[in-house]
Amino acid sequence: MPMRKIFYALLMIMVAAGCKKETSTPNLAATINILSPLAIDVYPNGTPLQVSGNMEDNNDIVQARVEIRNKTSGTVYYQQSTSVSNLSQYNYSWTWNVTGITGTTTATVKVICKDKLGNEEFAEVDCTLEN
Repeated sequence: MPMRKIFYALLMIMVAAGCKKETSTPNLAATINILSPLAIDVYPNGTPLQVSGNMEDNNDIVQARVEIRNKTSGTVYYQQSTSVSNLSQYNYSWTWNVTGITGTTTATVKVICKDKLGNEEFAEVDCTLEN
């Protein structure tokens, strides 16, 4: 009888080991390309500043965000968030009409990609805002 229990225990271990299947996707950092604006671009008050490009994440994108802020003070001029339906690639485009700039200012445009695992990656570019 003890051999029978040992046999069944070994059989259960073998079955459990055979059923184990690796299904997780390795977590690779998202790739974010900012096509616009360029670092040399200058945007006066009243002109549209278009933020566009693409992002890719092997764990599917669930959210894309943009923040435009004063590089020196950190003041946020514009922010927008877009929910994405679990896509591995996403082309983004946001437009902010420049307002409230009182002098020549360096602004940082930050694009953030969030995947379904909650990981976030970002890319940044600076541009110039003017009155």
